[in-house]
Amino acid sequence: MVTAKRSFSHYIATERNPAHVLVTHGVYRSVRHPSYAGFLLLNAGLQIYLANPVAFVAYMVAVGQFVLRRMDQEEELLVRFFGSAYVDYRKRTAALIPYIY
Repeated sequence: MVTAKRSFSHYIATERNPAHVLVTHGVYRSVRHPSYAGFLLLNAGLQIYLANPVAFVAYMVAVGQFVLRRMDQEEELLVRFFGSAYVDYRKRTAALIPYIY
Protein backbone atom coordinates (compact mmCIF):
# COMPACT_ATOMS: atom_id res chain seq x y z
CA MET A 1 0.00 0.00 0.00
CA VAL A 2 2.88 2.36 0.71
CA THR A 3 4.26 1.80 -2.80
CA ALA A 4 0.82 2.27 -4.34
CA LYS A 5 0.30 5.53 -2.46
CA ARG A 6 3.49 6.98 -3.94
CA SER A 7 3.11 5.66 -7.47
CA PHE A 8 -0.55 4.98 -8.25
CA SER A 9 -2.80 7.33 -10.17
CA HIS A 10 -5.87 6.94 -12.36
CA TYR A 11 -4.09 8.98 -15.01
CA ILE A 12 -1.47 7.58 -17.36
CA ALA A 13 1.67 9.70 -17.08
CA THR A 14 3.08 10.68 -20.46
CA GLU A 15 6.30 12.10 -19.05
CA ARG A 16 8.54 10.32 -16.58
CA ASN A 17 8.78 11.98 -13.21
CA PRO A 18 12.33 11.69 -11.80
CA ALA A 19 10.80 10.20 -8.64
CA HIS A 20 9.26 7.28 -10.57
CA VAL A 21 10.94 3.94 -9.98
CA LEU A 22 10.18 0.56 -11.52
CA VAL A 23 8.49 -1.50 -8.81
CA THR A 24 9.02 -5.26 -9.21
CA HIS A 25 8.47 -6.46 -5.65
CA GLY A 26 5.37 -7.31 -3.65
CA VAL A 27 2.32 -8.02 -5.79
CA TYR A 28 4.24 -6.68 -8.82
CA ARG A 29 6.48 -9.75 -8.59
CA SER A 30 3.52 -11.88 -9.77
CA VAL A 31 1.66 -9.54 -12.15
CA ARG A 32 2.53 -6.31 -13.95
CA HIS A 33 -0.97 -4.82 -13.65
CA PRO A 34 -2.46 -5.89 -10.30
CA SER A 35 -5.02 -3.07 -10.20
CA TYR A 36 -6.46 -4.15 -13.55
CA ALA A 37 -6.47 -7.79 -12.45
CA GLY A 38 -8.42 -6.79 -9.34
CA PHE A 39 -10.77 -4.60 -11.37
CA LEU A 40 -11.56 -7.50 -13.73
CA LEU A 41 -12.01 -9.93 -10.84
CA LEU A 42 -14.33 -7.53 -9.02
CA ASN A 43 -16.43 -6.94 -12.12
CA ALA A 44 -16.62 -10.65 -12.93
CA GLY A 45 -17.77 -11.33 -9.37
CA LEU A 46 -20.44 -8.65 -9.55
CA GLN A 47 -21.78 -10.03 -12.81
CA ILE A 48 -21.82 -13.58 -11.43
CA TYR A 49 -23.69 -12.30 -8.37
CA LEU A 50 -26.32 -10.75 -10.66
CA ALA A 51 -26.77 -14.21 -12.24
CA ASN A 52 -27.32 -12.99 -15.80
CA PRO A 53 -25.07 -14.92 -18.20
CA VAL A 54 -25.75 -12.60 -21.15
CA ALA A 55 -24.90 -9.51 -19.11
CA PHE A 56 -21.80 -11.27 -17.75
CA VAL A 57 -20.44 -11.99 -21.22
CA ALA A 58 -21.32 -8.57 -22.65
CA TYR A 59 -19.95 -6.66 -19.67
CA MET A 60 -16.74 -8.67 -19.45
CA VAL A 61 -16.07 -8.24 -23.18
CA ALA A 62 -16.55 -4.47 -22.88
CA VAL A 63 -14.51 -4.13 -19.69
CA GLY A 64 -11.87 -6.54 -21.00
CA GLN A 65 -11.40 -4.48 -24.15
CA PHE A 66 -11.03 -1.30 -22.10
CA VAL A 67 -8.46 -2.90 -19.79
CA LEU A 68 -6.42 -4.47 -22.60
CA ARG A 69 -6.33 -1.20 -24.55
CA ARG A 70 -5.30 0.76 -21.48
CA MET A 71 -2.63 -1.81 -20.59
CA ASP A 72 -1.16 -1.55 -24.09
CA GLN A 73 -0.92 2.24 -23.72
CA GLU A 74 0.77 1.91 -20.34
CA GLU A 75 3.18 -0.77 -21.57
CA GLU A 76 4.43 1.50 -24.38
CA LEU A 77 5.07 4.32 -21.93
CA LEU A 78 6.72 2.05 -19.37
CA VAL A 79 9.15 0.76 -22.00
CA ARG A 80 9.92 4.37 -22.92
CA PHE A 81 10.36 5.38 -19.27
CA PHE A 82 12.38 2.40 -18.02
CA GLY A 83 13.86 0.89 -21.21
CA SER A 84 15.49 -2.53 -21.01
CA ALA A 85 14.72 -2.87 -17.29
CA TYR A 86 11.00 -2.90 -18.09
CA VAL A 87 11.44 -5.16 -21.13
CA ASP A 88 13.24 -7.70 -18.90
CA TYR A 89 10.54 -7.37 -16.22
CA ARG A 90 7.84 -7.88 -18.86
CA LYS A 91 9.53 -11.07 -20.10
CA ARG A 92 9.51 -12.70 -16.66
CA THR A 93 6.22 -11.40 -15.24
CA ALA A 94 2.63 -12.10 -16.29
CA ALA A 95 0.40 -9.16 -17.20
CA LEU A 96 -2.79 -10.10 -15.31
CA ILE A 97 -2.90 -13.77 -14.29
CA PRO A 98 0.23 -15.32 -12.76
CA TYR A 99 1.78 -18.06 -14.93
CA ILE A 100 -0.99 -17.69 -17.56
CA TYR A 101 -1.24 -14.19 -19.06
